[in-house]
Amino acid sequence: MNKPASGRFALLSGVIDSRTLPIFAMFFLWSLGTGSLFLARPILASSFGASVVLITLIISTSAVGRIVASPITGLLADRWGRKPLVIIGNAIRGGTTFAIFFSDSYVELLVLEFIGNIGVTIWVTSSQVLVADVTDPSVRGKVVATRNIASRAGLLAGPVIAGVLAATIGVRYAFLFNGITKVIIFFLTLYLIKESKPGTQPAQADTKRAPRKSLGPSPFRNRTFVVLAFAAFSNAIMSHGVYQAILPVYAQETVGLTAAGIGGLMGIAGTVALVVSFPNGIIIDRYGRKKMMVPGLALVAVAAYLLGISTDYGGLLLMILVYGMAEGMTMGTTQVFAMDLAPPERRGAFLGVWSLVASTGNLVGPLAIGFAVAWLGFGPAFLGLAIWIGIAALLVAVFATDTRGRAVEQAERVAPPA
Repeated sequence: MNKPASGRFALLSGVIDSRTLPIFAMFFLWSLGTGSLFLARPILASSFGASVVLITLIISTSAVGRIVASPITGLLADRWGRKPLVIIGNAIRGGTTFAIFFSDSYVELLVLEFIGNIGVTIWVTSSQVLVADVTDPSVRGKVVATRNIASRAGLLAGPVIAGVLAATIGVRYAFLFNGITKVIIFFLTLYLIKESKPGTQPAQADTKRAPRKSLGPSPFRNRTFVVLAFAAFSNAIMSHGVYQAILPVYAQETVGLTAAGIGGLMGIAGTVALVVSFPNGIIIDRYGRKKMMVPGLALVAVAAYLLGISTDYGGLLLMILVYGMAEGMTMGTTQVFAMDLAPPERRGAFLGVWSLVASTGNLVGPLAIGFAVAWLGFGPAFLGLAIWIGIAALLVAVFATDTRGRAVEQAERVAPPA
């Protein structure tokens, strides 16, 4: 019998191994390319003479493609397997970014980004299912946290690389760089990542068929799924509506910050979330998912309130610190909750629907908060959002069933005898 891991190595036991390490590398490379487009996409669109509205239209139309593609991808992942969908999604995204390198109009950029984001949806959904397949449920929080850390590291480094490329040889080369990362991901997936569909890897702990009575007649009629879906939708209004769309405008108009100052604040939020992610994973594995989900949502509500009353840089900084901590707590926990709830034999379909919920929030969030601000003003709109998210936290606290016990029970049931 192997001795149990001790000290700092115990924290990584079952987290980094031959199955997960290539997946973490894949997520880092993917986010590295994605981060480069955060800077390059609006600059290239602007070079074609696109207005701010037309630039934001690129992001909105991509959400429509994701809503359509998410559930279809989940169903196909259950039928064809995870690996083929990961390869297909990666190929579509890589092909469109190579094509954008040669584009010469806004319309071409818009169409290629729409097609490319369908590939993004296929990749994200199937890779999410892949992560759920290969992780032992008892350490799922730490695995998802490590995956998110790899992704965030890529997102932080990507814009820096794009900035260097734009300043030296041209912004188009950021799209070429993104395409190159997709080529590397293709070979990484092809040779180092194994198919994880239940029945193909019998040694995997959580892919054995498990009793479904805890999910009720359908996992989508489970009250935990319903309240978590509501919470995820509500959180998307904050993350995509306020943080990504409204915050820069609010910071400029109310506090007078420059673009560089706003970018610095967002960098602080990302760094705080990065630092919080792994401790959050440890806690939800040890004490339960709700222990961090409920206070995390409460902190999102606090951040929305603080934004509504902030009139100087100090107030915005406090809001950013609170929101960064909240994001580090809620993002990974929500993903782990969804993976726990997904029945192994229908994991793709379940997580496809879950991705649909998130994509709907990403589409509706900016529109909802935008109309609220136009009608009520910044302060009342943010206060209303704080109350809304506070209600979501309360619903999770009262009606959601913590899935940690079920996950640990699954792990113990399939564990090999000592």
